[in-house]
Amino acid sequence: MLRPDADAVEAFLARPDAEAFGVFRVRYEATVARRFAEDRTPFDALAALAREGEVFLGCACPTKRQAHPERCHTALALAFMKTHYPDLRIRDEVR
Repeated sequence: MLRPDADAVEAFLARPDAEAFGVFRVRYEATVARRFAEDRTPFDALAALAREGEVFLGCACPTKRQAHPERCHTALALAFMKTHYPDLRIRDEVR
């Protein structure tokens, strides 16, 4: 539910600069918000797991094609979870 759409990732990786990440961010945030509105059950389940113990969200960034970890969907996913589940203790170690 927190994964980005493959076409959004490919569009960003075709030109992985700050401007392209801005476009990716808007698309990603809209996608995750839509998924949450349609069915928040998996989000609630992830939050419940995080309340019981540590949960790790990660991906393969940084890579040769995208060397900036702050331009990763994981950073955006953590921000989404912080906003929607403010009671969770979320450590942002992307930076």
